[in-house]
Amino acid sequence: MRSPLADALIKVARSYLAVRELEPNRGREIDRWNEEVGAELGSAYQCSFVSHCIERACVALERPRPVMRYASTFHFWSEAKACRMVKPASEAIPGDLGVILQGKTWRHVGVVVQGASEGFLRLIEANVGSDRPGDRRGVHEKRRACSELAGVIRLPGIS
Repeated sequence: MRSPLADALIKVARSYLAVRELEPNRGREIDRWNEEVGAELGSAYQCSFVSHCIERACVALERPRPVMRYASTFHFWSEAKACRMVKPASEAIPGDLGVILQGKTWRHVGVVVQGASEGFLRLIEANVGSDRPGDRRGVHEKRRACSELAGVIRLPGIS
């Protein structure tokens, strides 16, 4: 059974699956997410999205945020690592935050909605394209190989 925080986090992330960019890295919700974390409008917003989802889930559960708000995947990962919240992607469970590293560049962070199974998991990510031709960048559910991830962040209260 998933924890209330995992359920709330996934519910909030899913509620944004229709969000699409109106211009590169811009849109009503996207701008709001970036403003909430102090990022410039037009900045990459994947981490701002995750920070917003955590905030909304915690408000709904009337509990404090388990981590700071971040606009940077690198800073999010660094705090999580320092607090010993990092797990291998192969141990991902729904509600974890999957962190994607491409070479030496911190690319994305998304909400895990389906844990690792046969080397893959599913995440809701922002600032990505879909697999459907003609669909704009925005918030999408993506299937990712565990090997694409540096690992997952397991927030306190996720089980």
